[in-house]
Amino acid sequence: MLAQTSQLSYAPNALFNAAGKAGTSSRQSCTPNTRENLLDRLEAWVLDPVVGAEDPSAGPMSVFWLSGMAGTGKSTIAYTLCERLRACGRFGASFFCSRNEEQTRSRKFIIPTIVGQLVSAYKPLVDILRDVPLRLLDPVPNEHISELLVNPWSAAWQPKRQAPLVIIIDALDEIEDNQGAEFIKQLFSSLSRTPLSGLKFFLTSRPHPDIKKSCEQLRARFRLEEIQPSEVKEDIRRFLCEQLPDLETELDPIVEESAGIFIYAAMVSDEAAINDNLDKVQKSLGSLYAVLYVSERDNCVYAYHKSFDDFILYRSQLAQLAATYFPSRVRECFNILNESLHFNMCNLKSSYSLDEEDKGLPERIATGIGSELRYACRHWASHLTSVRHNDHHVEELAALLLDFSRLKVLFWMEAMNLLGADCRCALHQAQSWSLQIPDNEDLNEYLSASGRLWSSFAADGPLLSTPHLYVSSLTAELAMSDCSTLVAWRQSFPGLPFMECKGISRVAVLAKIGHAGMVWSVVFSPDGACIVSSSEDKTVCIWDAITGAALGKMEGHTKWVNSVAFSPNSTRIVSGSGDKTMRIWDVMTGALLGRIEGHTSSVTSVAFSPDDAHIVSGSEDNTVRIWDAMTGAALGRMEGHTGSVRSVAFSPDSTRIVSGSHDKTVCIWDATTSAVLGRMEGHTDPVISVMFSPNSTHIVSGSHDNTVHIWDAMTGAMLGRMEGHTGSVMSVAFSPDGAHVVSGSDDRTVRIWDTMTSAELGRMEGHTKWVNSVAFSP
Repeated sequence: MLAQTSQLSYAPNALFNAAGKAGTSSRQSCTPNTRENLLDRLEAWVLDPVVGAEDPSAGPMSVFWLSGMAGTGKSTIAYTLCERLRACGRFGASFFCSRNEEQTRSRKFIIPTIVGQLVSAYKPLVDILRDVPLRLLDPVPNEHISELLVNPWSAAWQPKRQAPLVIIIDALDEIEDNQGAEFIKQLFSSLSRTPLSGLKFFLTSRPHPDIKKSCEQLRARFRLEEIQPSEVKEDIRRFLCEQLPDLETELDPIVEESAGIFIYAAMVSDEAAINDNLDKVQKSLGSLYAVLYVSERDNCVYAYHKSFDDFILYRSQLAQLAATYFPSRVRECFNILNESLHFNMCNLKSSYSLDEEDKGLPERIATGIGSELRYACRHWASHLTSVRHNDHHVEELAALLLDFSRLKVLFWMEAMNLLGADCRCALHQAQSWSLQIPDNEDLNEYLSASGRLWSSFAADGPLLSTPHLYVSSLTAELAMSDCSTLVAWRQSFPGLPFMECKGISRVAVLAKIGHAGMVWSVVFSPDGACIVSSSEDKTVCIWDAITGAALGKMEGHTKWVNSVAFSPNSTRIVSGSGDKTMRIWDVMTGALLGRIEGHTSSVTSVAFSPDDAHIVSGSEDNTVRIWDAMTGAALGRMEGHTGSVRSVAFSPDSTRIVSGSHDKTVCIWDATTSAVLGRMEGHTDPVISVMFSPNSTHIVSGSHDNTVHIWDAMTGAMLGRMEGHTGSVMSVAFSPDGAHVVSGSDDRTVRIWDTMTSAELGRMEGHTKWVNSVAFSP
């Protein structure tokens, strides 16, 4: 069931007063004393009490359709009507369609967005919507009109409490795939079955044949082309007089040329405003002269080469252009970098002072790092990652990257720091690209070392003094690295201090992300771009996996959030909480998509199935449960544990589930029948974390007994026991290749283990309290 209207898919930029926000065009009301006859007619329709007595042959009386060709002012009229209705308390909701943004051109957002506004205008609707089935959140909007709007409104409407409201939907022809026409058909069908009292609809569109076919039966309709030309000209003149008061005596030619098209007059006024700064216009146009020219013969604009036409008109062909464009861009960037970068780019005098203390440094940066070099520094990696790995230029570009990484990458980091830019994203992009190229061990080692070097340099004070990139961070990296491929770095800086490192971990903290309370769970998105975390502060947060920047915060749980998981396609998140519920969230918008209830105690662990069809949950009520990932319906209940279930996970093929419990056991279940397939015993204290290996053959478990166990997923036999932690093991995870296991513990450490030998391979220290959750990046 819908718990609250925040679960509805909402398109904020479709609201009439969203003008000026990202993705919207500039909306405004009609100029005073224009469109008066039409607006008076609309006001009379709004106040007409004949609503509900629908005549099937004449269409719904509660719908008014305004049509007009492009540029005739439909949206401006709709905007003005919204303002007037709001002023008199009759405004219900608005949805201004636009092909410029995904949400405003998609039919599935229309009714949820309208309902989201109606609940503010008419409070009784809220209680009715609580009983709407959760399945209606499905992206297919076939039942939206009846089930989310018409039926709930009919049940909630109380005429003595509220004057009738109006819903304004503008530009329905801009809904993609001709779904605007389908929306109108379904609206009329719903209204014919359930005539509405207290609600009217004002629709606008171009006279699209399918829309016209449905709407021409309406009694309440109007074509803007029916307005007398003299009246339109006078309205356009009033508009131009207000926009261009200094040209009032010279407006006749513009009025005539507009031919009744308001958008023409608007463009003229905009251009006149721009001409106030003619120099700026000429400068903006200057760059276009490289690809366009104006013919002296006919004054038409022509492109020098068809490639520009293709770029503007045939976007589907961009992939072919990119195959030529990006390799050449990468090549040019590396040429600039190799020719221009050198040690001490801006003549820094001492490592004993901060960059900000060097008074002449900004001027030296401006002259020493020119525009071409700045572009190359900032964009070489993004161009590189745009080159597909089946491109025949890949070997050449990999060789250029290797040559750059042998030495120039250090000078690039120096330049980037002087520019105040971060190198992490570019290095991550380059390494991700190079890892897909076989037989490039040297390149991967250089890029890995570059990443470690920058992380060390950017972690603290050295970032404020560029020379410490070399004297501190590079010195430490060379001291901790025994790789022969870094010999070029070592030989290029013979004067660096010598450092000997003993017992020092080389693992660097890339970023710290935080909640207002203890963090209980962290998970990488399958695409590696984001991290989701949950906390005792009752929130779920999304973070950029490279920079650590906060991307979103989801609120709604009423108690701590124990566990979170991404869907396989990285578009949704499921969370389990101490409030006994699970919630599904949209990754992009942070919107609540669904609420799942059923457990009788705290939900301790959640996971999506790899096939994206199901969600599994474990709870302190001692049960494991399976749910439909789209509808939230309960599909299975697994009982057998005698203590609270602390951790659950699907097998990679989605056929089995593993659970770990306070009863000290690990159980395997059939995901279809809910039957128990095996029970593993061996831990001497509660099992807190479990996971399948990527190939489904092994299971790893972590326990309050301070150990990590490896089990055979088919036989249940214990294959390995990893000891070393001095506190409870709170979380375990396999690496993507299954070769390693990572564990986090109450002893404040993170440890890496060899899956086959159970040997400890590494220890990471730095947390000041226990480690609740660990995960490998994809």
